[in-house]
Amino acid sequence: DKLLNNNKQCGSIKKCLECQTSNINNKKQLCPNCNAKLPTINELKQLNEPLVIANNTEKSLSEWELSEEMKNFSELAHTKRIEFIQKILIEKNFTRTWHPLTITSEEANFQKFKNSLSKKEILSIINSLLPYLNDLDHL
Repeated sequence: DKLLNNNKQCGSIKKCLECQTSNINNKKQLCPNCNAKLPTINELKQLNEPLVIANNTEKSLSEWELSEEMKNFSELAHTKRIEFIQKILIEKNFTRTWHPLTITSEEANFQKFKNSLSKKEILSIINSLLPYLNDLDHL
């Protein structure tokens, strides 16, 4: 900012972005070396502003200390998302049984052993589906 203020007083703040010539008179619209269009003073200020904003943001965040939950936010969000999806699927599933997808053969074998349906559960599923069958299908 001090550099900009000093150059404003001198009247030569402009810089050519094409050939990198600096200290060009503020009233000039074209570069004296390459005839490229020069940015306005406001455009030059805007080029410098993002750096200032980024530095201020970094400083303000360092003042705050994050909780352990926020440090592990991605992992926590992933777990909560899975729990939410499972809850919704179980609510929409009329049998109220949940069978997650397995990826490895070990997981599949374990899931079969863990979630194999009992005779009572199988009969319950069959009975819940009977009303949806046509009369001819009951034979």
